[in-house]
Amino acid sequence: MGRRKSRESAMRFLFMMEYHRGEDAESLFAQALESFGAEAGEPVTDDEQADDAEGFGEDAQEQLSADDFTRALFFGAMENIEQLDAAIAANTVGWRPERLSKVMLALLRLAIYEIKYYGDTPASIAVNEAVELSKRYDEPGAYVFLNGVLGAVARQ
Repeated sequence: MGRRKSRESAMRFLFMMEYHRGEDAESLFAQALESFGAEAGEPVTDDEQADDAEGFGEDAQEQLSADDFTRALFFGAMENIEQLDAAIAANTVGWRPERLSKVMLALLRLAIYEIKYYGDTPASIAVNEAVELSKRYDEPGAYVFLNGVLGAVARQ
């Protein structure tokens, strides 16, 4: 499983967390894997339960990765969520986090975590990957906003 697919899966897990606020990240991760019919550490394919992946429609039928990179991104972002949200608030002047789409929020958290905390990914790659995911999952043109916010974070 490549890093691109792992990032996409981590973003989808972060997205799901927004619908399950207050739930433990570990139990949500396990629950999501169970609903997709796989065990941790294996790629997951969902042909029958696409409706379980809230908000992703047909894309939910694609593989959902549960590899080490996905886990590192998801759990790392969850462990640092307050700092990530502070960075989002500091770089989205005039935008309250609750005004952002859940996809945008998940992408910002993922990319900012990778830029600031993960360490082995160049910021330009983290930004580019987030922009590509935004083009696929968010509203048309949302990637421009995402790119601007992540560019500001990367320059800090």
